[in-house]
Amino acid sequence: MATQVAREKGTPTEPWMLDYEAWGAATAGQIKQSRVLFEKAIEAAREQGPDAREEAAIFLEDYIEALSDFGLKQDARHSPAN
Repeated sequence: MATQVAREKGTPTEPWMLDYEAWGAATAGQIKQSRVLFEKAIEAAREQGPDAREEAAIFLEDYIEALSDFGLKQDARHSPAN
C-alpha cells in the first residue's frame, strides 16, 4: 500500500490514500504507525486549503475512532486538533 500512497504524493487524493493506509495499520495492530499516518492525512488535507476542511475533519474523526477502538480514549481527547 505504501507504493500506492507514494504514487498519490502531491495529488488531491493523497490524504485519502494516507487515511486508508492508516486504517490498514490500525487493523493490523500497528498503533504507532497508524497514528503517524492519520496525522499525515490530516496535515495533507489541511495543506490543500479551505476547500479540504471537510476532508481534514473526516480524517480527524477516523483518527479519534481508531484510538477509541484501541481503548486509548485519553489519547483521543488530545488529538491533533487540540
